[in-house]
Amino acid sequence: MTSFFTVRITILCICLGFPFSQVYTQVKNRKFPTLVVAEPLQIPVASTKKKSSGKPISERIKELDLLPESLLMDIADVDFFNADSLGHILDEGELYEDELQFLGARILYDGKVKSTQMTDLSVRIISPKGIVIRGNKSPENFSFSFKVAVKSGNNQHFQFPGYGTTQKVYSTGKYDYEIWSQKGLLYKKNFFVKSGARPVEKCKYFSVSSISFMAVDRNEKVLNQNGAPIYADQVRFIYPKMKYHGLSSSEKSIKLQARIIRPDGVLFKDRESPACFSYEKTETIKPGENSIVLLGWGEKTSSIFPKGVYLYELWYGQKKIFETTFAIK
Repeated sequence: MTSFFTVRITILCICLGFPFSQVYTQVKNRKFPTLVVAEPLQIPVASTKKKSSGKPISERIKELDLLPESLLMDIADVDFFNADSLGHILDEGELYEDELQFLGARILYDGKVKSTQMTDLSVRIISPKGIVIRGNKSPENFSFSFKVAVKSGNNQHFQFPGYGTTQKVYSTGKYDYEIWSQKGLLYKKNFFVKSGARPVEKCKYFSVSSISFMAVDRNEKVLNQNGAPIYADQVRFIYPKMKYHGLSSSEKSIKLQARIIRPDGVLFKDRESPACFSYEKTETIKPGENSIVLLGWGEKTSSIFPKGVYLYELWYGQKKIFETTFAIK
C-alpha cells in the first residue's frame, strides 16, 4: 500500500489582494503494486471451446475436460475501472480509448470456503479482434495470473491490479474479460471502450470562461507573471485561477472536484483525496462575470512537478465541466 502524508498550508497572496485557498502538499509517494504490460504481444486465440454464458460455474459445465475441483467461489459480477501506473483510480464506469491506461477489475463473489483460502487465478483480456492481450511476462494464452484470498460468506470482493501501459493498448471496441481457475473458466464478462475522451458537459450553475495557472516559488513569489514560462526546479505550488459566468440570480455554494494529471499519466493524490480526484472543495459561485482562485497543489521544500504538459480537469456532480493544460519546462 502507498502511504501519503499531507500538509495543508494557507498562503496569503498579497500581490493579488485576496487569500489563496488551502494548498494540498504531497510529501511522500511510493508505487502501488501493479501489473504492467510492456510491448503487448498479439497472440491469436486458438481455443474452440464453448463460450461462457456469464453465469457462475455452479450453474454450468466446466469448459476444460479435467477432474472436478472443489468450488471456492461463485463470481456474481465484475466492475471495471481505469487506473494510472501507481494504482490511483482515474475513472469508473465508462471507459474511453484516449484515457484508458491500466484496466483494473473489482470482483464481487460469494465465498464457498469455510475459512479464508488462497488460490491462483488467471485472466484473459480478449480484444475486439479475438486476440489475447499479452506481455512478454504473461502466462501462455493468458494476460496475467494473480493470487487472491477467497473469504467465506456472500457479497465478498477482491480487486485485480490494473493491466496495460501508459501508451495506448485498448482501442475502441468490445472486449471479453475471462477469469480462470487452474481447471476451468469461472466467469466471463465483456466491456466496451468508447472512442476519444470523456466529453465536457455543461454545469447548470456557471460556465467556465478560462482557467489560467499561477506558479509560485518557495518564497511565495509569482514565477510566471506576464506569461513567463514555469521552470520545474523553481516552482513549488500551482494555483488555478478560474474566470466564469454565474448563471444563477444569487450566490450558490457548490462542491467542485479537480484532477491534476502529470505528463506520465499519474493522477496527483494524497491521503485525503476523494476517489478519482486530486481534491474537492466547496466554492461560492456568484452571479455574472467573476473569478476565483481554486485550491493549489505542491510541496514547499522541493518541486514535485517534472517537466512536461499537465492536464487539469474541473468536475461537478460526476460530470467533467472544463479541461485545459499547462506546461512546465
